[in-house]
Amino acid sequence: MNNDKLTRQASVSNSLIWFAIDPEDAETDLDTLAKRIMKDISMDGLAWKQQYKKEPFAYGICKLLIACVVQDELVSIEQVQEQIEGMEDMVQAVEVKSFNKV
Repeated sequence: MNNDKLTRQASVSNSLIWFAIDPEDAETDLDTLAKRIMKDISMDGLAWKQQYKKEPFAYGICKLLIACVVQDELVSIEQVQEQIEGMEDMVQAVEVKSFNKV
């Protein structure tokens, strides 16, 4: 039985996803947004990386780059993306910047 449990654990597939998030406007506080995402979007199989990045993209506005690790069989990336997009007061658009198996 222990071997079965080890086999199941070894077969769990994880992915590292970086999201690029365009803020609603230049006044959007990206630190507050990152903390809100990590606090409000929670589910089994989802772990947010605690570090995030700000990347300049236009006219002094930065994108928020935030990463998470997900268990592929438990978490839908589309669902996570939709929840971020649902923060309409702070988020204009969300895209998957990178998706890597770990």
